[in-house]
Amino acid sequence: MDSLEHLKEQERIVLLNILHNFEGKKCLFFEKSLHVMLSVILNDDDINKEHIENIFFVHKVNDINVNAINNISNVLFFLRPYFYEIKNIFEIIDKIEKSKSTKRKNNYVFIFVPYMSYLCKQEILKYNVLDIPLKIILFPLYFFPLYNDVYSLEIKNLFKEYYVDNDFSNLIFCSFSLMFLQFLFNGVFKNIKSIGNLAQFSSEQLIQLRKEIMASNFNIQSPNDFQDDFYDILTNIQNFQDLKNFKNANDTTVVPLKYALHKIFISEKKKKKKKNNKIKNNNKNKPTIFASEEGNEYFSCLTKEEPNSCIIIDRRVDMITPFCTPFTYEGLIDHFFGIDNLQIEIPRYIIFNEENKHVKYDMMENKDKKECNNNMINNNNMNNMNNYDNSYGNNNNNIINKTMKVRVKLKSSVDVLYNDIKDLSQNEIGSFLHKKASDIQKTYKEKDSLKDIEEINQYMRIFKEKHYEHNSLSTHVNIASFILNNIKKEYNFNKLKLEDEIIQLEINTNKNILLSIVKQIQLLIYTNDDIYEVYRLLCLFSILTNGINQNYINELKKDIIEQYGIKELTRLNKLYTCNILKFNNKQKFLWTQLKNNFHLLSNDENDISYVCNGYAPLSVRLIEYMAAFKNNLQVFPEIFNLLNGPTLDIIQNPIGYETLPIQNKTKNNHINLNNTKKKKKNVLLFYIGGISYAEIASIRALNKKNQHYNYLIFTTEIVSSKKFLQSME
Repeated sequence: MDSLEHLKEQERIVLLNILHNFEGKKCLFFEKSLHVMLSVILNDDDINKEHIENIFFVHKVNDINVNAINNISNVLFFLRPYFYEIKNIFEIIDKIEKSKSTKRKNNYVFIFVPYMSYLCKQEILKYNVLDIPLKIILFPLYFFPLYNDVYSLEIKNLFKEYYVDNDFSNLIFCSFSLMFLQFLFNGVFKNIKSIGNLAQFSSEQLIQLRKEIMASNFNIQSPNDFQDDFYDILTNIQNFQDLKNFKNANDTTVVPLKYALHKIFISEKKKKKKKNNKIKNNNKNKPTIFASEEGNEYFSCLTKEEPNSCIIIDRRVDMITPFCTPFTYEGLIDHFFGIDNLQIEIPRYIIFNEENKHVKYDMMENKDKKECNNNMINNNNMNNMNNYDNSYGNNNNNIINKTMKVRVKLKSSVDVLYNDIKDLSQNEIGSFLHKKASDIQKTYKEKDSLKDIEEINQYMRIFKEKHYEHNSLSTHVNIASFILNNIKKEYNFNKLKLEDEIIQLEINTNKNILLSIVKQIQLLIYTNDDIYEVYRLLCLFSILTNGINQNYINELKKDIIEQYGIKELTRLNKLYTCNILKFNNKQKFLWTQLKNNFHLLSNDENDISYVCNGYAPLSVRLIEYMAAFKNNLQVFPEIFNLLNGPTLDIIQNPIGYETLPIQNKTKNNHINLNNTKKKKKNVLLFYIGGISYAEIASIRALNKKNQHYNYLIFTTEIVSSKKFLQSME
């Protein structure tokens, strides 16, 4: 996993180098999926040193406080290559220019992540009627390090884009990112397994992209030789000081995507001369990004842990897991509060253990939450964003006080205990926190037995560590207590019981039991329960039964529209389009076969099924079975026929690549053959459409008990039932 740590550090260095080129105060605008980079790439010290005064979202033009930007000369826009965002950006620039009190010139910088499309260029020419000088930076940042072992593209709603909107533009981007990973580790994945339609599309595009590169006149080198070309893309900053010249220029001023990919993946036969670097450094009009001196160490580290195999999984293959209640601590936090950018917003009375029986948790789900949250982000500076108390609700002061919220960061750099407890089950979390509290109390009591200065110095070092743990412990004790109390409440317990009844369904289940489940879902609708919980159970029921009786589904649709409004008709139609909510009386009941063949239900405490209280995530069980059969999919083809979508097993021939021997060296640079034999093989997992916290926890559990393989987790996003259903609005 050291290679991922180095990748994270390199991303941090490059981002800081971009920010260093613009001295003074800065105002940052983010495309909504890119805001996470501040939380996961930079730390609090980096943010404070860069003088970041304000942060806004590009899609919230009306919420931007222009007066707060009057004294800021550097305005940076972090953008995806989405052409439809360009119009909003120029509306923002127009607002800023009109509100300026002085004649000073602002630095407007467009930072495209990871590349800039041709349509974006055309939109810039179209809307920049004021001929404002612009600077464009291409920042090839593909994966965001959410955790030390989880990297995400942060492409939201890809499942809905493909299966509902029939838009596969971001799916092509997934293939580019896989190509980036493929070369980053060792040039080529010798074995690629794809499960599902999205996985098949991406793997075929990946092979096609490699063929195009092989057909060109480039010499493909090993990763040890491509850092110069890699950083050449990072330093390729386009400076539009005169947009008229840009409009009349015959040469393309923006690096095309294919060229950028070629430069990242391969190096030309001609090696660059040192004069080119001097010219770049002496060019005053172009802010430059300097390569890190740690580059050689970084790339040599990557070659030691190269994954030769890649497993690509379509989210649609396992739609059961996202709709099941997770029972890990992190999964329950996301289920009750919603983790966003590794942070949660939680009522103040929970964190500070303030008894307030009049406050109902349901108030957290009201519509005002989103609006107030956006206003808070737009109107506060960075320091206030990290620690704040914010209120939601209506104008009643009593309700505002009762629903006051605070932001809790779930990062290891801030919360010292979170890494240790995030994957624990609800049964283990209590004993762990109790043991940690006993250790801290024991440390505090040791102060009475101190005799000399040396003992005091040693004690103070331990005391500081325990003090940080104490603060983290009190937070998690209160959160865990709140979650446990809510699970035990009757209305939540009944929903868990209903979920268990659905999962236990068999092929010969009596129709009266199916009718009983439908009646219980209707009861949730009639009692005006949370709409997302209603949809979660309804979708789970539809997926497992492979289609609900048409009369039942018509009744449920009618009840939902009557209770929650006509707007729900749109969501119902989209769920039907993507084949999640379906009705069919003649479909085969496949759940029993899947459940038995893959042993999805288990009471073994050491099994990965602990993450969902006895249900093992189907996608992770597939990975576990492939490891047991040495990644041979042909051993049980009849089982894979039960899955949604095709299953491919691709062997790539690494022609044109210099194969790098995996060598473990000691301090004396001697090869240690014993360690080489014992080393686990790395396998790259790529979830297209998102991965849930339950699946992440189960893969981590696999890594602990599997003696042959170590799985590296890559995904397009982190999903949950609520996020999935919100995308269908």
